[in-house]
Amino acid sequence: MRRKRRLAALLAVATLLIAGCGSASGTPSPSATAPAASVAPDQRLLESGLAAGFDRLSSYRFSEVIYSSWSGSVVPIAPAGSPGSTASAAAASIPIGTGLLRIDGTVVNNGGVLSVRLTMKGVQYVIIGSSAWVSIDGELWALTDESSDVLDQLPANYYAIWFEQHVSGFAAKDASDHNGVASTHFAAADSMGNLYATRGTAMFQAELWVAVDGRYPVGGRYLIPTGNSVSGYSFEIYGADDAANVVAAPTNVVAVPS
Repeated sequence: MRRKRRLAALLAVATLLIAGCGSASGTPSPSATAPAASVAPDQRLLESGLAAGFDRLSSYRFSEVIYSSWSGSVVPIAPAGSPGSTASAAAASIPIGTGLLRIDGTVVNNGGVLSVRLTMKGVQYVIIGSSAWVSIDGELWALTDESSDVLDQLPANYYAIWFEQHVSGFAAKDASDHNGVASTHFAAADSMGNLYATRGTAMFQAELWVAVDGRYPVGGRYLIPTGNSVSGYSFEIYGADDAANVVAAPTNVVAVPS
């Protein structure tokens, strides 16, 4: 219940941000253009409820970037490709406190028991079922009661906030390979940009890749111009159902004085 309240609060804040940045209300329907010829007819609709696709995966790795009034000359996004790639290394070097929050993690769903390893603001967390640990160096660990807050950072929650509300505003653009997964590439219809002010140098961007097999989000970005800066969210999913994705309980756990 506590987690649901937090997610509801996040959703309310995002809704206010989205509404406040625009000059129109509601989500427009896509422009009346012919669907991309390369996309199969049964893949052209961006349906609601795709966040549930994450729960159908046995495991995955992810990278996220949350933007809060980022004003750099180039907007860095969660890198596509392997997390070990040059793009990923460059994004990992983004300093804290620049209007960006980078989150990386691994999720394993073992028979309904969720295991997560996540790094955020230089702090590492491991959650296995009802147990949670925290570390600032990856060597020494301590038990923590922050599991609900950490689980709120998973891509399914942010997808619900940034994309689920606007599924009718996206149109299929093409079929593509994204992060090694056969995907349908969706882009926001031109009319979606009317929801947001375009003052300043920043431009509205919204696109999404959805796996053809499994219908789960593989990557996406939703970037809102706010004057000369950008707010929003981007994410990438790697290694879906890869047996190499493992989350293990820490062994070097120290007691924290009460």
